[in-house]
Amino acid sequence: MYPNITLEIRSHIPHLFFHSNKDTSRQMTVKEENLKEIVTQIAKELRLIEQDKTQDAEIFNELLALARESDESFVIDYPEIPLADIEFDLMNAYKRFLKDNPIVNEYSDIEITQEVQDELNRNRSSDIFASGLDYLYVTMVAKALLAGSDLGIGIVRLNDDSKNTRLQERMAMELERMGVEFIVE
Repeated sequence: MYPNITLEIRSHIPHLFFHSNKDTSRQMTVKEENLKEIVTQIAKELRLIEQDKTQDAEIFNELLALARESDESFVIDYPEIPLADIEFDLMNAYKRFLKDNPIVNEYSDIEITQEVQDELNRNRSSDIFASGLDYLYVTMVAKALLAGSDLGIGIVRLNDDSKNTRLQERMAMELERMGVEFIVE
């Protein structure tokens, strides 16, 4: 269905494309942001993985699985998404997320063993991680909607070579709520 806006993610790098017809497309975003690197960096900041871990595919998939198992609704107050342009600016988005939702040690005044403390901290960090990842997804959806709105287009496609199911679910939910047709390739 044409015309449409496509959120295309190739080799973990998201871009928005305008497709006027089957044979004509134009890339709308220029900033190169690697989701795998960003997600790995976030996990390191939350001490979910060790600092010396590299951004390999296995770790990335483990982190996505961790996010699916965690509570993405742990943080409900997301910062406002800047809509001055359609660039995702995902690392700064996550920094805004952490600034608005600082990590605090909620269990510091409770007498518990270190093992229990560590487990509680890991669970909290996992939930913050899942919420932060969800905020990145919401940011990408919002930017796709902004691009479509600017061009008067009500069809958004997702073409993600990693087939991230949580992103697909989040996009479907948000776009359905807005009455925008959604196509997954």
